Amino acid sequence: MKTKFAVLGGGNAAFAFAGHAGLNGFEVNLYEDERFAKNLDEVKKNGGIYLKDCISGFGKISKTTSDMEEAVKGTNIIIIAVPEFAQRAMFEKYIKHAEDGQIVAFFPGNYASFKFKKLVEESKKDIILAEASSIPYGARKKEPGSVDIIGLKHKLHVASVPYSKNDYVLEKLNEFNNVFIPAKNVLEVSLNNPNFVVHCTATALNAGWIESTKGDFSLYWQGMSPSVCNVLEAVDAERLAVASEFGYKILSERDFFEMYYEITGDSLYEVIQKSENHGKSGAPSSLKDRYIEEDAPAGLTAIVALGKKFGVSTPVCESILTICSTLNKTDYYKLGLNTKNLGIENMSKEDIIKYVS
Repeated sequence: MKTKFAVLGGGNAAFAFAGHAGLNGFEVNLYEDERFAKNLDEVKKNGGIYLKDCISGFGKISKTTSDMEEAVKGTNIIIIAVPEFAQRAMFEKYIKHAEDGQIVAFFPGNYASFKFKKLVEESKKDIILAEASSIPYGARKKEPGSVDIIGLKHKLHVASVPYSKNDYVLEKLNEFNNVFIPAKNVLEVSLNNPNFVVHCTATALNAGWIESTKGDFSLYWQGMSPSVCNVLEAVDAERLAVASEFGYKILSERDFFEMYYEITGDSLYEVIQKSENHGKSGAPSSLKDRYIEEDAPAGLTAIVALGKKFGVSTPVCESILTICSTLNKTDYYKLGLNTKNLGIENMSKEDIIKYVS
């Protein structure tokens, strides 16, 4: 029997997943919270999503709904494609209607398994949690009912909890998009998410330009100058150091461009300048954009917290996190993913790895 998908969310990533799966002939239900149901009006009217650019065509959507039970009933894979700050509300609605045997995959993960493993155990449901380090698409919703796929990743790390189900998860996900490869566990997956490195750092260091122009420039080509890239690489080095503390040799930001997009260069600056997809994507129009609002509390805060817990120095990450908090008058240290709200405050490294195995 062919895999059936439920995609939860109404943003860029959700439209890309739902449209692509539908285009490939899979049965897909698309869910959005009733507060934002208008996001799906055009999809419901058309019966699907139009995909443009790197992937083009029409992806049929079987059900477009704001009823969670209707969305997930009888499906095999639940894709939760929302920002980190919306994951809990979405998952708590889902778990009430979860069915044994379902895979719940978060794109990107942002430590989702740490946050929701206990909820799964309490539910007594036999479901598998899975996480990816990013999403397989560079996607932008420019018109209602359609999504522009401006870039495609060639490989993407995935891990599951329990990890014994990882081969099965990869097999099912690769049925519709054959780019998923195994990671050692979901901790490695989340550490392998490089978004905060470029997003938070470049946005913070280009705050004046963003506010003055409302994002009318190329953050990658213009905002990530050689000196700014020096800071990006320093932030990235601290991420790599935290991963190394757990025994993981993860990819650098420059390595990601090569793995995801097959772009090479002698420096991060050179690689970024070669990326047409990123260079043409513009810049955030506000400092309240997801580049800070999602990636600071989900990415930067977690790295700083893990570094502090295990004695890894992260002064540059802390500096950027402090700047982001100051710019938006928001305490991302307090609101973000720290060891307490990840449930690992009293765990050793060995305990943490065992917890997500």
